[in-house]
Amino acid sequence: MTTTPYRIAFLTDIHGNLHGLEAVLREVRQAAPDLLLVGGDLTFKFAYPRETLELLATVEHRAIFGNTECYITRWTAPGAWPDWLAAWGSEHARWTRAQIGEDWTAYLAGLPLEYRLTVHGAPGGQGDVLMVHGVPGNPFIGIHQAPGPDNLHPRWAMTDETLTGHLGDMCASLILCGHTHIPLVRRWRDSTIVNPGAVAHIYAPTPNPHLARYALLTWRPGHSWQIDLRAVAYDNAAAAQGLRAIAAHNPAAPRLIELITPPA
Repeated sequence: MTTTPYRIAFLTDIHGNLHGLEAVLREVRQAAPDLLLVGGDLTFKFAYPRETLELLATVEHRAIFGNTECYITRWTAPGAWPDWLAAWGSEHARWTRAQIGEDWTAYLAGLPLEYRLTVHGAPGGQGDVLMVHGVPGNPFIGIHQAPGPDNLHPRWAMTDETLTGHLGDMCASLILCGHTHIPLVRRWRDSTIVNPGAVAHIYAPTPNPHLARYALLTWRPGHSWQIDLRAVAYDNAAAAQGLRAIAAHNPAAPRLIELITPPA
C-alpha cells in the first residue's frame, strides 16, 4: 500500500518556447515530482524547436503526440499540407523539421497518442491517470469549459453531452489534456479533467498570457487528487526576439509577441 504522496508534474503545448520551458523546468526540478508528463505540441510556432527538444531530453519524462507533431512528421512533403489549415503553416512546418533534423523528427513520429498509468496502492481506480493531447484518439479536438458565466471563452464552450460524445466510456480518475492553451479543471462523471494551460502562451482573456503554465498533481492515500495550477515568469523579451527573427515564415509571430509581452 502506498503510504507517501505521489506527485506528477504536467506540462503541455511548449511549441518551441525554449525560455518558457527553462523557467518551468527550474520549478519542476525544485518540486522533485515522481513523474514528469508532457502533453504534446513540443515544437512549431516559436524559434527554438531543436533547443527545446534537447532541453526536454535532459529530464526524465513521458511525452505524447500532439497535433503539431502531425504537422512536422506527416505533412511537410509537397502537397501534403491539408487545405483546412492556414497555408502559412506549411512553410513553417518545413522550417521546423529542417531545424530539428531527421533523428528528432523520428522521435516525434514515434510518440504515442496517449499515456496511462496507475498509482500503486490507490484503491478503486482512484490512481488511474490518462494523458491525451486533445481527446482520446484525436489530438485536434480540445476539451473546453462548460457553458456558463465563469467561462471566459464562451464561443468554445463544450456541453456535458458533447464532452461525453468525445470521451465515451473512458474511465480514469484523472484526465490530463492540452491543445486549447486555456487552463481548465472540470469534473466529468467520476473523473477530474486538468489542463494547466500552455508553456508557450495562453489565449486572452485568460489573465497573464505571458506566463508559462504547468500543473503539480498530488495523490495522497485517503484523499482525492490535489491540483495545483502554476504560472511562471520567464524571459519574454528573448522569446519575442526569436519570434521576430522567424516572422518571414511564421505570420503568427506578431500576435504571439503581443500575447507573451508582459503588461507595462
